[in-house]
Amino acid sequence: MLAGHGTDIVDVGRMRRELDREDGGFCDTVFTDAERDRCSGTRRPEQRFAECFAAKEALFKALGTAWQGGLRWREVELELDARACAQLRLHGAVLQAAADAGVRAIHVTVGHSGQLAMASVLLEA
Repeated sequence: MLAGHGTDIVDVGRMRRELDREDGGFCDTVFTDAERDRCSGTRRPEQRFAECFAAKEALFKALGTAWQGGLRWREVELELDARACAQLRLHGAVLQAAADAGVRAIHVTVGHSGQLAMASVLLEA
């Protein structure tokens, strides 16, 4: 049974500007160490970071929580398996929110095209 659905689109240029800021606070607040390592090692890291951000936003929309109630960006981690298929790993309050919503499985897809990155998240109960 479908428990939630969320989508998000991110402007890659805006992500590039956030990444270029000197304070680094955005990256430290939003992305896990593993995400930063994986995305930074690509030819166009701003596209990969934008995909990660879109996946996190889409998850929060699917849960119906936005990013309120003590949920933290870094409690959601976008991973790629051996076939480069996207998966979300949840921690802390986000994991608890998903459990409270009866989520048994999370399906995520991400992609980018030029200056846009997108993600779609389906929650299965």
